[in-house]
Amino acid sequence: IYSRDEFGEMAYQFNLLRTQLNLAQAKLQSKVDIANQELQSANVLLMAQAEELRRFNAELKDMTITDSLTGLFNRRQFQTLMQNEVERAIRKNDISSIIFIDIDNFKTYNDTYGHDFGDAIITEVARVIQSRMRKSDVACRFGGDEFFILCRRATISNALTIAEEFRQKIAEQPLYIRGTVVNVTFSIGVATIPSAEAITTADQFFRCADIALYHSKQMGRNRISHYSMIDKHHKTGFI
Repeated sequence: IYSRDEFGEMAYQFNLLRTQLNLAQAKLQSKVDIANQELQSANVLLMAQAEELRRFNAELKDMTITDSLTGLFNRRQFQTLMQNEVERAIRKNDISSIIFIDIDNFKTYNDTYGHDFGDAIITEVARVIQSRMRKSDVACRFGGDEFFILCRRATISNALTIAEEFRQKIAEQPLYIRGTVVNVTFSIGVATIPSAEAITTADQFFRCADIALYHSKQMGRNRISHYSMIDKHHKTGFI
């Protein structure tokens, strides 16, 4: 409305106010849009950081429970798992077996070819163990060239069959390490609960398998011994 009277002046002021309001609203909307963009960018960055933190935590957890060389459970995690398994087996009157594997004459490989070569052997042995395990089994690198395998609900006969598969697999198929053919054999000790002895801890269970393994070495290596089948005078130092 354009006029020179008071209504024209009022219309002029109204139009001016409307223009100012529109400008203010446009500026405010621009700030809102910028703030939204910044918020979206911040959210994207935050989500990326959260994912990176989750991945880092997962890697950190893996480092605390697995062996860095083989990817199998480490000794500490396996001991915890085994204590739970022993308690579960006792509580439910269930059966479980463990297989203790030691690479025969491993020190000779280290002394002859070096520790890196020895590590390569351990890695290959771990691969063989993983390839022959049942889905319900759990494997661990216990230390050095020693490996433990938990075989849940495996009877003495089951455990011996599984152990023999490991022994045959490694004995009949040479390993190729950095262009060198290596003939590897295992000495194996096996133990099962329930047992004639009152086994109530993981350490006692390990000790039974260790005695059986020592018996295999005494008998010439590249063989399997079950704790229950060893003469009593060979079972020294049982705790």
